[in-house]
Amino acid sequence: MYTLMVLIFILGYIMIALEHPLKIDKAAPALLIAVLGWTAFVFGAEEILGPNFEGNYNDHIVSELSHHLTHHSEIIFFLIGAMTIVELIDAHEGFAVITDRIKTTNKVKLLWIVCILTFFFSAALDNLTTSIVMISLLRKLVANQKERWFFAGMVIISANAGGAWSPIGDVTTTMLWIGKQITAPKIIVNLFIPSLICMLVPLIIVSFTQKGEIEKHLISLPYKVKIPRLAIHLDRGVNETGFLVNPQTQMMPILGLDTNLDFDTILQKEINTKNDILSTDLFLFDSEASCFGGFKEEFIYSPRMDNLAMVHASYEAITSQKINENDFQVAAY
Repeated sequence: MYTLMVLIFILGYIMIALEHPLKIDKAAPALLIAVLGWTAFVFGAEEILGPNFEGNYNDHIVSELSHHLTHHSEIIFFLIGAMTIVELIDAHEGFAVITDRIKTTNKVKLLWIVCILTFFFSAALDNLTTSIVMISLLRKLVANQKERWFFAGMVIISANAGGAWSPIGDVTTTMLWIGKQITAPKIIVNLFIPSLICMLVPLIIVSFTQKGEIEKHLISLPYKVKIPRLAIHLDRGVNETGFLVNPQTQMMPILGLDTNLDFDTILQKEINTKNDILSTDLFLFDSEASCFGGFKEEFIYSPRMDNLAMVHASYEAITSQKINENDFQVAAY
């Protein structure tokens, strides 16, 4: 029976490793390993534990199963909490603090920046939380899925390396630190250099496989959209409260009636690519053409003449001319 358990484990891991060719989600064989493995253990407990085992077989099985369920439940609850925090940060654009400061589009430079950040974040937080956060960031920085796998692999290596030299960077080191089996100064001094080498060696190797730049596109879509609203004379309270706009419910553009409309697919078609769309900024503008108005056409009517456009025009005019000491300057606030 013990041989059967080993065989189940090996076959299950082969299925996990061949997830993509078999087109079976790795969660399925993982659950199958657990169920069949514990079933074999229950039916073969006497053979596995041996005749010299002291105690009740059933009690021992229940005790071991409870121990492992508790351990794995702790991990699952930790992941639920960590992913909730990550989703909340992402929903409120908290990752923009990092992504807005990463200006490079060079893949090698980006790889080094991400890995170094992961290495030190892991020491300050822990390797699991840091891995979740940084891989979430990668979805906004790296479009190609296969390239993202390389980046994600290096994030995992960097997170584990960074967590090893900190007393709070890994569950194991944290437990040893709490049990006073290690001290913070000694683990930092003794493990920082080995941990750094563990990150740098694969990072240097992977750097030679990454070439090119991450693509960015600025496009103007040819579609006209509308932001509908209730006619102002049908708003009974407008005379008392004035025209109030709720940006969450009254400023939503209608793109179409097709409920299966995929905006990323439209963008991929416009820029002629099959790569994933990492992130987008969508700006709506009035498509009505500018014109002259007034009896003598002394006015310019334009829906796009706002403070930003005028400041930009002034800035471009100044920077394109040679400025003398007594020339008029523009201050924009």
